[in-house]
Amino acid sequence: MNDIESRLTDAMAARAREVEPHDEDDALNRISERVTMSHRRTLMILGAAAVVAVAVGTVALLNRDDEKGGRTITAATDSGSTTPPTVTTPVSVIPGSDEHPIWPLESMNRTYATREEAAKSFAVDYLGMTHARLGTTTGDDVEIFPNDRGNARTVVHTAELSTHTFGVTGADADEIVLDTPKPNDPLAPTMTVSGRSVAFEAQVGIQLRPFGLVTSDLDDYVMGGSSEMQPFSKQISVPKTDQAHVLILFEGDASGEQTFTKATVRLLTPAGEPEPATFIGQALNGDIMLLDFAGHVQRPATAQDKAALENPATLPPNVPGELPTLRGRFGTIAFHDGEYITSYNPTTGAIVHLVRPPDAPPVVIDADASGRHLLWVDTNHDLWTWSGGAPVKVGTGFVSAAW
Repeated sequence: MNDIESRLTDAMAARAREVEPHDEDDALNRISERVTMSHRRTLMILGAAAVVAVAVGTVALLNRDDEKGGRTITAATDSGSTTPPTVTTPVSVIPGSDEHPIWPLESMNRTYATREEAAKSFAVDYLGMTHARLGTTTGDDVEIFPNDRGNARTVVHTAELSTHTFGVTGADADEIVLDTPKPNDPLAPTMTVSGRSVAFEAQVGIQLRPFGLVTSDLDDYVMGGSSEMQPFSKQISVPKTDQAHVLILFEGDASGEQTFTKATVRLLTPAGEPEPATFIGQALNGDIMLLDFAGHVQRPATAQDKAALENPATLPPNVPGELPTLRGRFGTIAFHDGEYITSYNPTTGAIVHLVRPPDAPPVVIDADASGRHLLWVDTNHDLWTWSGGAPVKVGTGFVSAAW
């Protein structure tokens, strides 16, 4: 540990003793509870410039678990600061591979004027449910049943791709609940498929189909419940991780009249770059610094760091939303639509929900250069990351951040 880090650690140790958490949800309370556990790492602490007379001037309290997603960073203003700076919108270049719907296939050159048409065609032509019956449409979701008599429900998720044109982004069967992987999770050579199910003779089929094709390059099965919902789990070997795939868990039609009677469907993205190890953080007092998740200030802020927090993208007038962020070589834009952080493709007009901020609306959004990892600060000054699946809270006390 160098001299600056040593002084930061000593200063924040004194500062931490003065902190009294307000409630059980407070990030500092969580850190305090973790410190009492012998298998957790020692709390690392960064101090304010007013205390240690260094250029950074931001108080940061860091804790890093050995478990995935178990890190928390807290940034607080110097005690003399009373007015937070104006919040700016960060932007960075990020590609993405999740902008196109699963159905219709791009090669089909086909459009659907209603959500129901898209859902019915998806069930019949993609899943082989040739006797599929439409149920109720609620928002973006359309119910599908296997036939006129069947009551096994599959909820097909649709999205408006352009004006009065719809596609399918996934599906969930009531009786096949998939916990892992999550939608848009990156592929890996070996993946665990787990959840709960009930099916004929307890057997749930597993398929992996390359994105854009109806043929599969992996066929397997897993055993769940036969008369009531029971857990299932199985490791599968993924043949190709460098292209997007569609994961389908299904019950086959025992009568042989059609292929599936119900199915849960997820888009999985290609294996990509790991989450960046550093980010630029702006604390409540306006100080900017480059941090890593191990608890080190990398260097004082530069003009380039400040610029990363100040360059907004723009959405066209026909797309309502805020906090737009450019999305790399695919030319797409991430933005907040009032409920979700959503992706807009200017080339195709496709709009796809990515993730719903769990606690509060974002005030800034950014993503890394690989296009796989989102970063945002919400109105509670909490810092979040998302790489597919559930978002992870990684910090508090920020007004802005960028990769």
